[in-house]
Amino acid sequence: MRTTSLFRILGQLHDRPWAITSRALESIVQIVEQHGEMDLEAVAAKLGRPLDNHGNTVQIRNGVAIMGVEGPLFRYANVLTEVSGATSVQVLATDFQSALDNPHVHQILLNINSPGGEVDGIQEFADQIREGAKIKPVTAYVDGLAASGGYWLASAAPRVIAGESSLLGSIGVVASLRDNRGAQERQGVKTYEIVSSKSPFKRPDPATDEGRGQILEMVDSLADIFIGRVAAFRGVSVETVESSFGQGKTLVASRAVAAGMADEIGSFEPLVARLAAESTPRAISIAAQEDTRMADTTLPAVAQPAPAAPPEPTPAPVTALVPTGTLTAANPERQRIAAILNAPESHGRESMALALALETDLTPEAARRVLAASPVTTPAPPANALAERMAHIANPTVGLGAAEDQETEAAEAARILAFVPKSQRRAS
Repeated sequence: MRTTSLFRILGQLHDRPWAITSRALESIVQIVEQHGEMDLEAVAAKLGRPLDNHGNTVQIRNGVAIMGVEGPLFRYANVLTEVSGATSVQVLATDFQSALDNPHVHQILLNINSPGGEVDGIQEFADQIREGAKIKPVTAYVDGLAASGGYWLASAAPRVIAGESSLLGSIGVVASLRDNRGAQERQGVKTYEIVSSKSPFKRPDPATDEGRGQILEMVDSLADIFIGRVAAFRGVSVETVESSFGQGKTLVASRAVAAGMADEIGSFEPLVARLAAESTPRAISIAAQEDTRMADTTLPAVAQPAPAAPPEPTPAPVTALVPTGTLTAANPERQRIAAILNAPESHGRESMALALALETDLTPEAARRVLAASPVTTPAPPANALAERMAHIANPTVGLGAAEDQETEAAEAARILAFVPKSQRRAS
């Protein structure tokens, strides 16, 4: 059975600066302290989680690479990422580059639910996200929490969307220090450290004002990098981040959007469908889809851009696109498409229904949920035929003409009498 001492990791927790919430850091420390000499399998059994319980999950759906950024963030994969549901930043960076290099991926979605983690590696991966966004669109979705280092990564995406109940922020850096010298002395343990005279600041003592000041200087320097990156990513000033981005607090999604920390509030599945609709369409015909389903859910690369198409006419009712009477059990893909297009929720959302039916592999039930959550498009009022015809007819000239103005009294009388029957005229 594999055994690994976790106590050696405890030193790393207190020797490194963190961009993480205090509760998450306490949870990590508790795991180490409570299960110090236990084997990993026993720890996993006690936690009720498998050893592969890490946040590094990637799936590709209709050209959208969805990368899970979940739990605490560690630079490298280690025992804690296996038992605490953490994410390895190193693995994230590798997966992100693979998504950039994959010709079947047209959008990258960071699905973030993280309290943050080690500062080490966060800045580098955040910069990689921003540079990668110049190659392919990158969106960050906050699914619950993007705190500290988690928000650092989210802010690097050009577009940040958060669930309505999500929390964003906790911008800052913390150093967790523990002084157990008193306990050691009570146990008869004395520790002596001899520091070279040329390195007087090598071992700052947190029990002294000078030592705490030296540690605070280091923490502030890292916080300046954090705040500066967020300001650059979000296109605001450093002063705005310092004053309006929570000052270390987490903000609920609506307040985060109002402050400029995020761009909009939305739900995950409609967002995935929207990103898929923004991707390059499938380079296969509907007829081919009737016979077989694609082995994966990615989009094929397009070798040459298609020529610009003329403006499309107003689409016919979606029920006419795939008549239900022609469906057979031999065409499950066509049945799926028709079920989406003919769903009651597609009324008023015809364009979205077409995108979900032809450009995704969503089931009809999932597509109906996405459609129900999307706004209805209000059709333009029908044209008034009478108004259109009247607009092309000039107004008639009303009044007497120039010749009529010069008419004599006799001519005027004769003109009027012309309308009176001769039997009713008086003899003159």
